[in-house]
Amino acid sequence: MTERNEPEFANMTDAELAEWQYAHKDELDAEWEQGDYEPVEVELAPTFEVTRSFRLPVADARLIDEAAERAGTSRSEWIRRTLLAAARPSTETAISQADLRRVADLLRSAEALVEPAVGERRAS
Repeated sequence: MTERNEPEFANMTDAELAEWQYAHKDELDAEWEQGDYEPVEVELAPTFEVTRSFRLPVADARLIDEAAERAGTSRSEWIRRTLLAAARPSTETAISQADLRRVADLLRSAEALVEPAVGERRAS
């Protein structure tokens, strides 16, 4: 095997691991071709069968991006976890109480921004 300075793979996120493997794909392929690796049996995870899509205002998208960044996760993962937390009974909640409080604060802020426009619309 080629000598190289390899990171601590166990401490890497899936995204970091994928990025590292992509950056070193030529080296890894060459090592495979040279027979430096033994094949292993793997079980592939089932593919996702449902895709959901929705539109939202730019300001809301920014709030979601900021929340995902604060949580240290991808936008997709943050949305998935937040939606599942809202859909599950409270005993199965996978989102932290701190994240729930942040979401509630964001919703209150959004309501405060929208309420004046709704009030004007009702008055007319």
